[in-house]
Formats: sequence, C-alpha cells, structure tokens
Amino acid sequence: MKKIVAIVISVVTLLTMVGCEKKLEADGTPVNDLLLESGILRVGMELKVPPMESLDEEMKPMGFDVDLIYAVAEKLGVKAEIVDTTEKNLLPSLGAKVYDCAISTIRITEENQKEYYVTRPYADVTSVRDQISNKETEGQLGIFVSRKNGQLMLRIDKALEELLSEGKVAELSQQYFGTDITGGL
Repeated sequence: MKKIVAIVISVVTLLTMVGCEKKLEADGTPVNDLLLESGILRVGMELKVPPMESLDEEMKPMGFDVDLIYAVAEKLGVKAEIVDTTEKNLLPSLGAKVYDCAISTIRITEENQKEYYVTRPYADVTSVRDQISNKETEGQLGIFVSRKNGQLMLRIDKALEELLSEGKVAELSQQYFGTDITGGL
C-alpha cells in the first residue's frame, strides 16, 4: 500500500511540475500569456488618419483599422482596448509594453520587419491613398507585435487569415473605401 501511495504522489508531483513548465519563445524568452489572463488586447493606434482610424463625435475610435482589430480580438476571444498614440511612438512603444500590438496604417517594410514581428498583409492602400488623410501612405499594411511576443503575433496572424478568407476584411474595405483593398491577399 505504501508503494502505491508513493507512486501516486510521484506521478502527481511530476505532472504538476510539467504543467508549471514555462513556455519559451524561439529566442528563449518566456511566452507572454497575459492576453489570455487579462482578456484584453491592448492596441496602439494613431487616431488621426481617417478613414483608417480616427475618433467620432463622441470621441470613440472608428475606422477601417479599428473595425478590423475589433474583429481580430473577437476571433481571439478577447476585447480590444485602443491606446491612442503618436506616429513617432507607435512602433517603439511595442518594446516598452505600452500595448500588445500596433495597427495604424503601418506599411510593411524591410526596415520595420528587422525590429518587429508583422502579420501577413491585410490591405494594400496604394489605390486609395487619395482617400486617406495621410496621403504619403501606400503599400501593404500589417499588424505589428514586439519581437518578444512571437506567440501573440502567430495568434493574431491566424485570426487575420481567417478574416481575410471569410471576406470580412474585403467587406470592411468596401464599407470604408467603396473598393476591395485586400487585393486578393
């Protein structure tokens, strides 16, 4: 009987230790599961680029990127909390953990991919740049995540892939621009 009790205690202890093992990113840093714990996806945006992202009369976020990130959060089973910031601080604040991701008419470039993880493109705004208040914006856009949170980037990318394949992003594109800016992405 003592042997059986000792075996059961050993098995329970071993299973507990395995369950407590920290998951690690590819670079060896711990996986950030705060999103699961908090139920909130904190999103950096510069809310001054209509119709992509801006504030309505009641000072609530609105626009293409806003509706898109709400849909992404819904796919992840969490709520999106938008943090208004400046263009200058948009990407650098990811590293400071001010928010979990950034989506704000941010072009995917070779340079910013060196510093941050980025999802698949969700839009190409080249054909509608005359409708965007920041007329210098053109090219493909992505959602950016800190290099210390690769698991979150993968989860956001999967949600984005689903939204693109379901036609939700094209639907939002039609709503805000009168054309499909997903371009078969």
